[in-house]
Parts: sequence; structure tokens; C-alpha cells
Amino acid sequence: VTMAGIDGDSLEEYTLELFRRWGIGQKEKDNGVLIFVDVEGRQSRIEVGYGLEGVLTDGKTGRIQDRYMVPHFRNGEYGQGIVAGFNAIVNEIYMEYGYTDRLVGSERLTEDGMLPAEQTADEDDSILPFVIALIIIVVLIILDTSLFKGAITMMLLRSSVRGRRRGPFDHNRRSGGGFGGFGGGSFGGGGGSAGGGGSSRSW
Repeated sequence: VTMAGIDGDSLEEYTLELFRRWGIGQKEKDNGVLIFVDVEGRQSRIEVGYGLEGVLTDGKTGRIQDRYMVPHFRNGEYGQGIVAGFNAIVNEIYMEYGYTDRLVGSERLTEDGMLPAEQTADEDDSILPFVIALIIIVVLIILDTSLFKGAITMMLLRSSVRGRRRGPFDHNRRSGGGFGGFGGGSFGGGGGSAGGGGSSRSW
């Protein structure tokens, strides 16, 4: 997700609330990931659901941004940076579950140099919807950025923020709970459980 600015809000609180509001990830697995870029504030964050915090640690998401995303952002190449970060995230997940034949270009940011054992068919089926959903979201954002300069994405996000601030649960806005607008599952499977796992960067 790219935004021109977040009106002075804390990046961590803003992305956590957005993550929960959109219900990113599968409800029973909490395996969502949000890549957020604040263009005006020159900062980015990868927010990780509870179910993937063991795979995408804070240190690992930070290194993904440092290595694959921030260099592009410094040159104003936001689409390329998001795609590079997305590829690195997908590869981390594939490698964790043993799908080494499906990597999409970037090498794994391994901490121990060990490859995981192959997983079962059931686990294979469970990870595919997540990866497919990520691909669809990223493609739509890139198309919007390329063709409409992010106008559609920004309109949807600003609509969400306005709904959040005007809603009857405004006193809970920092906790990310209880507001209208986008329902859980609009961009995922009704997940959205995250506790602030992930990392932020600026450039």
C-alpha cells in the first residue's frame, strides 16, 4: 500500500490499525502481511500477522527493506521497491515451508544457513491462498500506481481513515478495533490479528 502521507500519525499504530481493519490474512492462521509505504514521510513498514512472526521476524523484515526496498524508494521507484520486497517475503515463506522449487528470484535471508524439511500436502494447500492473495494485491497496487499514480489506492485508504475517525468507536482508534467501512476479509480471509510484529524504515 502506498500513501502520500498519514497526517502525522505514528507509522506503527497506523499500519497496525489498517492491518486489523482490512482483516489481512486467513482468519484461522493469522498469516497476513502488509507492505506500507508513506511517500510524503519517506518511511515504510512491513506489518506481520501473528501466524508468520516466526518466519518473518522483525530483524528479517528490516533486512528485506534495507536490501530490496529502500534503495528503490530513494530513487522514487516505489513500484519496483514494493515488488522486490514482495518477492523477498514470498521467498522467505516458501523456504520456511520447503518449497524451494517455487522461489521468485531473491535469495533467502537465512539466519542459520539451514533449509527446512519438506512439509505435508495439507500445509502446501494452506499457504497457496495466502501467496495468491498477496500477488493479486500487489499487482492491483502496481497497476494503480502506474496508470493512475495511486489515486484509487489513496481514495480507498482515505475513505477508510475518514470512516475510522467519524465512527462511534473513535475512542478505540489506537487499538484498531471496532469500526465500519472495509469489513474483515476485504483483502484477506477475515484475519487481521497482529501485535505490532514487523519493522519500519525511513530514507
